[in-house]
Amino acid sequence: SLLRFLRHPPFASTFACCIVFVYRMNMANMLALLALCGLWVVCSATTVFVSQSGVDSASCGNQSAPCGTLYQASVLINALNSSLVQVAVLNVVDGQNETEITRRLTAQDTDGFDPCLPVPFTVEIAIEINFDASSITSMSDWYSLSVCPATNTLYANEYLFEGGQTLSLTNLRVDDYSITDDSRYPLIRGAWEYYNAAVTCTDCVFRNIASSVTNADNVLIYARVSLLLYNT
Repeated sequence: SLLRFLRHPPFASTFACCIVFVYRMNMANMLALLALCGLWVVCSATTVFVSQSGVDSASCGNQSAPCGTLYQASVLINALNSSLVQVAVLNVVDGQNETEITRRLTAQDTDGFDPCLPVPFTVEIAIEINFDASSITSMSDWYSLSVCPATNTLYANEYLFEGGQTLSLTNLRVDDYSITDDSRYPLIRGAWEYYNAAVTCTDCVFRNIASSVTNADNVLIYARVSLLLYNT
């Protein structure tokens, strides 16, 4: 049996060593250690948390030590080994840490991307983004119009959310939001280069959105294959 195999030396000591350290690690480091220990596993999903109380670091993202920005969470997700992780879940608990966003704006340490937003997600992993319904009731709960840059010409982002093998969002709120050619961003775009990049929105709210974008390619929501809206 598997249990008898795990108890067999020398695998038993290696396995025990791995588990003790893995328990205290974030998912990215956990997978790296498991590979180092010779345990080749495929995880159905890994979860990264973002919160107002979170602080960005290379090891943030678990529930007890969430990241402070969507930017950092997306960087960590894109660094995951897609041969080990098939789905990445990004849970926004109660918004982003505006202090962390301001720090990144000052430091300009986001490789040309907007620190308020996730970078485009890798097409190698399916992406699920969940906004906590009890805490996120409007766009201002997760995206501060007073802190986040108004201009979109300074950054490489083209949409609020973009990429992923598939891109699924739950309880996304976008309201009282205006888009022009040089300010703010259209909403969602599936990975344009991936043939099966479907976009799904569940329990999302889009309200009082004004767009005067002249570029016909910059539609509010773009899905190459399918756009599924549930209770939205």
